[in-house]
Amino acid sequence: MGSSSPDLRSSDTVKMLNYGFNGYKSNIILKKDTIVGEIKVKKGVINKTSLKLMEDASELTKTDEKKKNYKYEIDKKELTAPLKKGDVIAKLNVIDEEGTIVATKDLTVVENIKKASILDYIKLNFKKALIGKNI
Repeated sequence: MGSSSPDLRSSDTVKMLNYGFNGYKSNIILKKDTIVGEIKVKKGVINKTSLKLMEDASELTKTDEKKKNYKYEIDKKELTAPLKKGDVIAKLNVIDEEGTIVATKDLTVVENIKKASILDYIKLNFKKALIGKNI
């Protein structure tokens, strides 16, 4: 850092760290396990499930900065059973007011979903016939 002695380097380092810790904070936008949407599941014992965050979504902001409004965009792909809770299923993009992606986080399903058997399809079709609409 161009200081002439170790004591001055240590002092400068402490000043820089204090500047960072006093001037910035971590803003948690969404907490871990927050449900952020639903997704269709093909060939599963259920045909729809919820998606949840695998970790906190946060942004580093200045301490005096006002709270922002965020939009959320789920990058989904078509899902086919079986699915296991804890596996990365999709991505969530957190977008600030200026349209900048400030965080991208992994999403998982809230429950394990088994692949449907022939018996499951028969039950589903029987329910559809009784109710008269898609379940």
